[in-house]
Amino acid sequence: MPTADETYRQWLELRLGQSFIDDLMSPDQAVVWHELCRALRVGPEPAGDDDDEEALATCGESLETCLIGHVEKAMSPLWAVGSTRAGGCTLVQDLLLGLCGPAGAGVRGRLGDVLPVPLVMCGRTVRGPLGMLGMDVRWDSCETVAEALTRWWALVEHDVRRAFAPGFAAADLQAGRARPLLLIAGLDELPEATRAAVGRWAAELCAAGAPVLLTTRSAEVPELEQLRAEGSLRRVHLQPLARPAIDRFVDRWVRLPGAFEPAAAARCGRRSTARRRGGPWRVDR
Repeated sequence: MPTADETYRQWLELRLGQSFIDDLMSPDQAVVWHELCRALRVGPEPAGDDDDEEALATCGESLETCLIGHVEKAMSPLWAVGSTRAGGCTLVQDLLLGLCGPAGAGVRGRLGDVLPVPLVMCGRTVRGPLGMLGMDVRWDSCETVAEALTRWWALVEHDVRRAFAPGFAAADLQAGRARPLLLIAGLDELPEATRAAVGRWAAELCAAGAPVLLTTRSAEVPELEQLRAEGSLRRVHLQPLARPAIDRFVDRWVRLPGAFEPAAAARCGRRSTARRRGGPWRVDR
């Protein structure tokens, strides 16, 4: 009989899989895309467009390493910036999927036995209602982060019981656990009222030093910049990928079944210059 922890992680993994597969990708292509984004690294400053390949290959560190900071398995508030087509959504999804895996393996082995809570999920790669993995509600009505978390667990319990495990109880999962890792993705993309509410949650979480990962496409986010200036939030930037990783991706992508199967590998290789235009990298299709 699965524990409440195992049931929640299995449910979240299923939800993530349903939400993030792009219409243009076959399942095999999605695997290759995730492999590429897993190679992304983050650093305190954005790498320059004219940095050489050797510098790009060694710059920055993994997202999980940044979350831990300098104290083993003691996470602190982190703000990750990755512009459109930088791979940030997929990188965060990989982090969450890793935290859904078996105890002691992958990301869970590096971060500890952390419970992931994607409090707000949004972005162009997510289809359907963008809030809370498709569980669409008025999140701007939650004044405090405690209210938002109560709403989250109520929705999770209803959704899990309805279609996954009828006997699931969120209270069993929360009892006696350390604070979860909260993800708030895409603050700068939210409608004004929701953005204001989520900005208050971010301030509350950072003041408490809670484990929270905030992601935005822009580095110009006044709500988070103020927290960073106060010293309660660290900011990192997604770094560009070196050319060899992009070449391997293009070479495998066009040979997989899916929407781009008719493309010729040689032609895609010539056209996919991975020019960095206003973001870490992009591949022209």
